[in-house]
Amino acid sequence: MAYTKFNGVASADIVKIDGVAIADVAKCDGVSKPASGATRWVIAAAGGHCMHAADSDRTSWTSYDNTTSTGTPQRFDAAYGKDSNGNGIYVFASAGSTRELQVSGTDVTTTHDWTDINLTNDSLWQVMWGARSDGTTAGTWMAVGEQDNKQIYRSTDGAANWSAIDLSGLTDHSGGSSNDLKGIASNGLGKWMFCQGDRVYVSTNDGASFSVSVPSWSNNEDPGTIQGITYTNSSWVICYSRGSEPRFRSCADSDTSDWSDELSAGDAGDNWTGTIAHPSSQEKRVIMASANGRVAAVSELDDRIVYFDVNGKTMSNVAQADLSMSGDTVYGMCTDGNTWMLACKDGDVWESTDGAVNWSQTVNGFAQANNTAHHLMGVTCDVFLPL
Repeated sequence: MAYTKFNGVASADIVKIDGVAIADVAKCDGVSKPASGATRWVIAAAGGHCMHAADSDRTSWTSYDNTTSTGTPQRFDAAYGKDSNGNGIYVFASAGSTRELQVSGTDVTTTHDWTDINLTNDSLWQVMWGARSDGTTAGTWMAVGEQDNKQIYRSTDGAANWSAIDLSGLTDHSGGSSNDLKGIASNGLGKWMFCQGDRVYVSTNDGASFSVSVPSWSNNEDPGTIQGITYTNSSWVICYSRGSEPRFRSCADSDTSDWSDELSAGDAGDNWTGTIAHPSSQEKRVIMASANGRVAAVSELDDRIVYFDVNGKTMSNVAQADLSMSGDTVYGMCTDGNTWMLACKDGDVWESTDGAVNWSQTVNGFAQANNTAHHLMGVTCDVFLPL
């Protein structure tokens, strides 16, 4: 039997129990946590389109143009979170001089129920929602991207208004914009993390401010450009490029200064048949998704998925899946803990239902509302992270 309420709060609305993130609670007073999973999937497509499908039929997608003015933003990411009233909404992050963020209404199937957010001419690589440490309904939205202005963006009113978090007093590794922020993650309890160069930036006050440290990286192998970050099973995992090769490190949430040894694609004994591609430009990154201790990663220049399990500083069961997409590449990845989904070049969708081990193509060359197959970029679903 699974619990449906705790102290009168519906299970779907529970953020934490006795200070423990709901993602880390297996049972409550001996009663199992209810099964979770998405009811809807959403993809931000190039050409200014939004795609959506019910989880009950992930091969049947609908799209529409959600850009209400001229010009089509180049989408990089999509995320699910809450508005100021606690209703589920979606946010797309884009590149360009205007409309860096687009915020949906409470019904993502409504064609023109989107709001444009204009910031300061910064391209944004990732946007994410996280529950607040004090349980405030709206939670916290964060967005990161180009670091010319050494700023990241934050909203505490359900993505309606955004303010820049000034990082100018925190010296970065390279001293400039060559180290854009490719990702950000939350532990669901008010702690946020992003990385740049060989430095780790951590917030313990819901993203209001960040402190910076330089961990003692093992074997003197300082990370190069950080390409991605994720959080699962009370563990943080980063992917970075060093020596033109993506590599991984992890740490326990209880000590973010003590990181694991470096996991390299060339490590002897791992189940690798080839390395994942090195994102060789600022417009490319390593996309990561995670749930229940399983981590999957893929380069935006590749069709090879790396997956492994993480528990604090331990990364195990490392393997990879080669999708053989015949020239396609992956631009977005998401999981609801049951299904893992990839948004790909030329309107393709792939998915796995066994923890990122085996993959199948479910959509081939999806035609948007204007009968054109656009690249599919960020993908998300109506499940709150982390898992």
